[in-house]
Amino acid sequence: MKITGTSITKTAFNLMLTAVCILAFISCSKDELNNIQQPPNISIKVVETVYLPNNSVDISATLSDSDGKIKKILWTKVKGGTADFKNDEASISISNLEKGDYQFKITVTDDDNLTSEKTVSFKVDDSRILHKIDFDTSNEDFKTSIRGDFPIGKALVNVSESTNHCGRSFRGKKEDFLDWKGYSYKGNDTFFLATNMGSCGGIFTSSFEKEITFSEDHNKEEIEIQFDYYMPGDFSKWGAYDLNVFIFPADKVFNTTPIARLDPKIDSKGWTRFKGKFNAKVLKGKYKLVIVQKGAQTAIDNINIYKTK
Repeated sequence: MKITGTSITKTAFNLMLTAVCILAFISCSKDELNNIQQPPNISIKVVETVYLPNNSVDISATLSDSDGKIKKILWTKVKGGTADFKNDEASISISNLEKGDYQFKITVTDDDNLTSEKTVSFKVDDSRILHKIDFDTSNEDFKTSIRGDFPIGKALVNVSESTNHCGRSFRGKKEDFLDWKGYSYKGNDTFFLATNMGSCGGIFTSSFEKEITFSEDHNKEEIEIQFDYYMPGDFSKWGAYDLNVFIFPADKVFNTTPIARLDPKIDSKGWTRFKGKFNAKVLKGKYKLVIVQKGAQTAIDNINIYKTK
């Protein structure tokens, strides 16, 4: 075959034609790829384990879209127990977690209506908790202690079981206690330990204790204590107004320096979380956890003693 005066073989011509077609295809393919809309990209920092009593976690997602903008973000819980979170932000804080396995999914949509999804899984573990006290199912074996205005050794009772509410605290829910000067224990729907000033109306000191055991020695930096408390108004002008938590050797209550003393301050927000450290090394043995409430309206709940690592 001849082409414009040049003689080539049929085989060579076919090879040339094939090469031209391949080059044309590659060129077209590149153009088409450049015009293909790309979905959003998602990168999530891995979270492996959350250790109770810490019951919250922050999950950070980094989002990008090479050819447009992010239009919509949606987080959903795929697996797990209770969880409170905002579902329309890239980075979220998840609270109110409980023991168990969790999985969350983020779905991201861009301005071309293309979507990407990614999941993150983590575990909520309670293995570091040494003592948990929440009053939900019982009085937790608390009894009146010294330094209070009530005979010692009397078991903690529900507020509904007594008509004399002066001199000691009671177990109950917020609706079981009478409002006092506008304070109602609002913000906690579970059982807790509190004074019932709406009924008593006087000023007194309540003291309760509970025996706890440590099965091994712990350095002071290895142990912490955390609890929720209610102490919203300043009534110190009437005298002592305090909520104190102590841990003593079982046979030396108020006869020696406590290995832990926690003194939460007035907080007008209402229910507040308090965290503190132990003052000394904890030796294996029996101890007394003592709660002292002085003056006006106070309450305590969700006491956790736990290892920090």
